[in-house]
Amino acid sequence: MLLIGIIFQLVITINNIYSIEFKYIDSETEYIKNNATEIYSEALDLYYANNYQECINKLKLLVDNNINDKYIYKILIEAYINYINSIKITEDNENYTKYLNELMHYTEQAIRYFPNYKNFYYNYVDILRELGDQEGILDCLNNILKIDPDDIYANYYLGSYYLIKKEFEKAETH
Repeated sequence: MLLIGIIFQLVITINNIYSIEFKYIDSETEYIKNNATEIYSEALDLYYANNYQECINKLKLLVDNNINDKYIYKILIEAYINYINSIKITEDNENYTKYLNELMHYTEQAIRYFPNYKNFYYNYVDILRELGDQEGILDCLNNILKIDPDDIYANYYLGSYYLIKKEFEKAETH
């Protein structure tokens, strides 16, 4: 009888622990959404203190919880770029690849949410240049020109590319 009582208490305790965990998960998401401005401010402080990895972690909390704001993505992408550049110096290839892939993911996500914001395309051009994806760069620059046909940099880069390739008719349009 004592053994049954102990087992019963153990089952109740385990059930309470799981209930608390599920409530915690719900409340964590709710907490993030209710405190997005504070989390963003903390991330900015970390960014300006050159603590890019912690800044990235804070901002990922926001975007991974569907808080989609252009400025959150802007700082997130810039923090990734700065952090990746510091990794490049230390020649930490494993983390470099990991963070470059994450940067690519969040930049693509930013472009999906904010398709008319040219800076995200330019960030993507830099990633594609790092990967040696010339066709991707051309597509990206052409997307920029769909947003702003008079964009000086996109026209310059495309014109230069076509001149080097001796495709003079295409170069002339830029």
